[in-house]
Amino acid sequence: MTKNLFVAVTPAHVLNATEARDRFHQGEENVLIVLRSPLRRRQASRQQSYLSMLAEMVDDEWSTVWMPPTSKRHHLFFPALAAGFIRQHSRVGTIYTASFQSNQMHLINSVQHDRIVLIDDGNGIHELIDAYQWKQRQVKLRHRLLCKNTRWPSGTLHVFSCFDVDENCCQLTRNDYRCLRKKIPADLPVRDDEIVFASQPLNATFPHVKIKTESLLTHLKQSFSVDRCRYLAHPREATAVTGWESLTYSIELFPLREGYLPAAFVTYYSSCARTLRILYDVPVICLKPPEDFWPTAAWAQLMDRCYAECQAVGASIQRLDAEFYQKIPHVEPRAPWSHPR
Repeated sequence: MTKNLFVAVTPAHVLNATEARDRFHQGEENVLIVLRSPLRRRQASRQQSYLSMLAEMVDDEWSTVWMPPTSKRHHLFFPALAAGFIRQHSRVGTIYTASFQSNQMHLINSVQHDRIVLIDDGNGIHELIDAYQWKQRQVKLRHRLLCKNTRWPSGTLHVFSCFDVDENCCQLTRNDYRCLRKKIPADLPVRDDEIVFASQPLNATFPHVKIKTESLLTHLKQSFSVDRCRYLAHPREATAVTGWESLTYSIELFPLREGYLPAAFVTYYSSCARTLRILYDVPVICLKPPEDFWPTAAWAQLMDRCYAECQAVGASIQRLDAEFYQKIPHVEPRAPWSHPR
C-alpha cells in the first residue's frame, strides 16, 4: 500500500492536507505530522488555544497522526526526537508540506519520497515557490552541528493551490475544495444578524499600529448593524478578547460546525477571503486601510496583490478612510519599518 506524508503547522495546513488526502489518496496509508512552534512562557495561553484548534481539526481518517512535544528543547533537538518516526516511515510516495522551515526540511531530506507537493500557506505561496526555484538559503552552521539536514531538495516542485501561481516555475494542480464542498449541506440557512471576522496580525507586522480588538469588533458590529460579531484570532495575536466570542476552529469550517452561514465574512487581506468565496455563496468583505497606511512601496505592492487576488474570486473590497481609524484608538509613535520578506 502506498504511504504518504503530510506535514502541517497551522489550521490552514491541516485543512489543505485533508483536502489533498481525500482527493488523491483515498484507500492509501496517509500519515499526518503536526509540527508546533516552541512554547514561550508569555505566549502559553495563546499557543495552547492554538494547539487546541489544530487538534480539533484532525479527523479520524488519518492512518497515523504524530504531534511531537512542544518545547524549545524538543524543537532544538528535533533530529533525535524524529529518529524513531523516520525509521518507521523511511519510504513514502508523496510528501506534502506548506513551508520549508528547518524541521520540515529535515523530514523531507530524511524520508525517501517520489515527489514533494507544496500546499497553500496563505498569501505567502508565491514567495515559497520563488524560494524553492532559486534555492538561495544556505545551510546554517547550527543546523549542521545539531544534525539537521536542511539542504534544499531537488527536482520538480508540484503545487496544490487555489492561487494563480506561475506555472512556469512548478506543476500546478488547482485546489477547488471539491471534497470539502461535498460535505457542506446545500440548504444552509443564513443568519442576517451575525457576521464573522477573521483577524490579521497588523499589530505584529506594522509596529506603529496597535488596534484594540475590542474597539474594532464594536465598530464592525455597529457598521454592519448586526446583533452578533464572532471572530477568529490570528495565531500571532493575543488571546481571546473578554466579552467577545472567538472561534476555536478554522473559519472555513464555520457552517459545518454551526449549521448556518453568517450574513458576511469580514477580514483584512487574509487568504481565507479566497477560500471562503470558493466554498460559500455569501459576501466576503476585505477591509482595506488607507493608501498611506503601508510603510513602503514594496509593502503597498504586496498588499495590492493580496487584495487583487481576493477581488478576483468575488470578495468585496471596502476601503477604510481616516474616520475609521479616528474611532479606534490605535496610533503609537512610529518604529523603524522593515521591508516585506
